[in-house]
Amino acid sequence: MQMVPKFCFPFDVEREPPSPAVQHFTFALTDLAGNRRFGFCRLRAGTQSCLCILSHLPWFEVFYKLLNTVGDLLAQDQVTEAEELLQNLFQQSLSGPQASVGLELGSGVTVSSGQGIPPPTRGNSKP
Repeated sequence: MQMVPKFCFPFDVEREPPSPAVQHFTFALTDLAGNRRFGFCRLRAGTQSCLCILSHLPWFEVFYKLLNTVGDLLAQDQVTEAEELLQNLFQQSLSGPQASVGLELGSGVTVSSGQGIPPPTRGNSKP
């Protein structure tokens, strides 16, 4: 876990001029037993912070959409809503390989669990 900041900031942010462009990137950490943990990052050039999700699940599209949602909430100073969304997601458990989690954003944040089709993996456009 001590190495995560080095992966989240792969370049010197002090030298990068501020930019509205957002970069998304992924890294994988492997422990001694061969277990992988994926890091999904959202970084805006010239900023001192990076949004990062660590997961054993390789749900690229899902986590990038979540990072964009959280980033947009934070940019609009909706910190409470972003924290509520992340807290609700963190408390969800997936009961098996066919489990799904649904997100509903609007006047509030609703998180529901159920059986269904898992989120798509990278390169798989089928629902």
